[in-house]
Amino acid sequence: MIMYSKIFSILSFLFLVSLSGCFAQSIKKLKVKQVQVSPSANYRNSQQGNFHNIIDGKFADNKILWLDNNTLGWQNFGEITIDLELQDISFISNIAVHTAKNEAANAYLPLNINIFTSINGKDYSHAGDISGYDDSPVNTYKIVELKKDKINVNAKYVKLIVNPQGRLFFTDEITISGQSRSSTSKQSKAITPQQLQQIISKNKSAEINRRALIEKLKSAGNITDIDQVKAKILNEEGLADQKVYQQYQSMISELSISKNANAGINFNILSSPWGNGKPVGQNKSILSPTNLTEYIAIQIVNNQNQKVAGSYSFQGVNAITATVYEAQEVRTRSSQNIPDALNPITANTILEFSPGEKKIIILALESSQPTKSTINLSLNGAGGGLTLDYQSVDLGINKNYQNSLAFNVSVWPYFTYPFFKGREQQIKQDLSNHYSNVFVIPPWVLEPNNITTNHNLLKNYLKNYHSGDKVMLFLNHTGYVKSPGNFMQASWQKKFLTWYDTTLKILRDHNISNQNIYLYPFDEIQEKEIPLFKSFVTWIKSERAKSQVYVTVFYEKLLPDVQPLADVYQLLVTRNDLSLVKPVKASDFWIYDIMDDSKDVDPYSRYRLLAWKAFQYNAHGIGFWAYGEQFGSSIWDDFDGPRGDYNAVYDNGNSIIPSRRWEAFKQGIEDYFILSKYQQKFGKTAAQKLALQVLTISNNQEKAEEIRTLMIQQLSK
Repeated sequence: MIMYSKIFSILSFLFLVSLSGCFAQSIKKLKVKQVQVSPSANYRNSQQGNFHNIIDGKFADNKILWLDNNTLGWQNFGEITIDLELQDISFISNIAVHTAKNEAANAYLPLNINIFTSINGKDYSHAGDISGYDDSPVNTYKIVELKKDKINVNAKYVKLIVNPQGRLFFTDEITISGQSRSSTSKQSKAITPQQLQQIISKNKSAEINRRALIEKLKSAGNITDIDQVKAKILNEEGLADQKVYQQYQSMISELSISKNANAGINFNILSSPWGNGKPVGQNKSILSPTNLTEYIAIQIVNNQNQKVAGSYSFQGVNAITATVYEAQEVRTRSSQNIPDALNPITANTILEFSPGEKKIIILALESSQPTKSTINLSLNGAGGGLTLDYQSVDLGINKNYQNSLAFNVSVWPYFTYPFFKGREQQIKQDLSNHYSNVFVIPPWVLEPNNITTNHNLLKNYLKNYHSGDKVMLFLNHTGYVKSPGNFMQASWQKKFLTWYDTTLKILRDHNISNQNIYLYPFDEIQEKEIPLFKSFVTWIKSERAKSQVYVTVFYEKLLPDVQPLADVYQLLVTRNDLSLVKPVKASDFWIYDIMDDSKDVDPYSRYRLLAWKAFQYNAHGIGFWAYGEQFGSSIWDDFDGPRGDYNAVYDNGNSIIPSRRWEAFKQGIEDYFILSKYQQKFGKTAAQKLALQVLTISNNQEKAEEIRTLMIQQLSK
């Protein structure tokens, strides 16, 4: 009897193994009957209406996935839904999404992809989550298959919820594999729509925290068990819980404590305030012009296994205005936590350091008169510190000199945006402190098509105007060309002149002179709009000889058509070769940048060097979009909206605080003042030669500091 039992057991085992093998072999690609996407694919090379491209079994032929017409691409959406209907109810084993990334092209893998399945297309269950994390080097093109195995559910309908990372998401194929014609129609327990959204939110938070921890781990220094710690983070399922997240943060900080450094609080001056500058020691000599700001970045590290707290102590700042900022982290669209928000702190502010924790402190020093001082900075009761030998020299860079340069700065601060509400006067002063002197009035305030307007919106808006600023009347071609469609007809011309004359009177009543008023009819003018631009400018200058026209230009090739007509033209820097621009005497040349995903934008190369480019290429103005445009509930987090915020400052209660990018932009303008002084004394060729050294190696932040100091030294002799 025992023998028969053993034989039966062996036969049963062999049968199960055989069945398992048959089952494994029967897994195949399942036929997808229908696919729908929401929102529609909107990337310029996508076949927007042909959703079936992503289930046709064909992969992109082009070497670059997003240049292929077989690819669907989405731009500037916070969440993408892909609904797939199978031919039959099937047993689903795995799902794969074919995509690609290249951070240099602003193309990232998605943050994550949530999987929900259903039998009837109405009641859904959660079937898993695909992480978009990839460990390959950044700024390299790579095709990636994001896959979820062992799903093992019965379903006919699959809903994929994609959370993009950055502004773009692409896929050229989605495959579902398993067994067709499932033996059962039973599905997992269905969830409510509210629960579905909670799962999406939870998985999103967990994945964001996972990326932040991995970035922190990479920058932590020599950690013996870094691979084990990373593997633990990648497999941790509870990272949506902030307590769990903070525990990992503390663990990484403690592991990062350097065994070679001195125990206690270590101070280190960084080589540049605008990025990941290298430590250069505890002493630094500073030479600065009076009336300009000198920025110093300091890294403070708690290199011991206990918590430390204390306030900072400043000595030797007599006759020097010193502002101290703590650089606080914000969350970028590429899942990084970067120290960008500059929170002002005082001598009464208590700074707390967990074991191994690092903080970046930014000092902004300015003197209105020549002075020498030795500045000592330390942390009360904690030890450590540093010394700054500060000297300011009078180079004649004062308000009158700055005004004589007629350098123009525009950051399009639209005071009607929600972020500005209740902060108007602070923002007005902040703009002035950062040399902004161009006041753009948006079309919804101007109401150029509303002949019956009482202009109260405009009159109220002018309370935000700073005396002496240029005024750009943004008409917006879309509004007055397409609706009501009678652009440049006699009826339209009559109406426009009535509106224009009334608007000019209102501006003059606010002490704004005609020489500071510009019509701004076309923003980022396109080639097809050139004839409309020409007809409008020719006509308005014949009717109102003193009228002036301003226009932004997307492509350098359009300048020959624009230059003869525009009094000011502002060219986008990121798509054009500035060396090809030939300024003309009759019009003024400015440049600007668009800071997409602004928190990810490099403060040095994109913000500070914008003014250096203006000097090198003879532009008399700079700007960027934008001072403050918010897309989510918080300007501190770029993952809470459909796209990254355009912001140069952050909210702090009812107040505003600057970003490192905004201060880098300010320093760049002050660099321009110094370059202009250098040009006056040593000639244009000598000054542009120095500027070119900085621009040629634009990723070397120390070069700008070196050239700035060199110019001050030579000017002060």
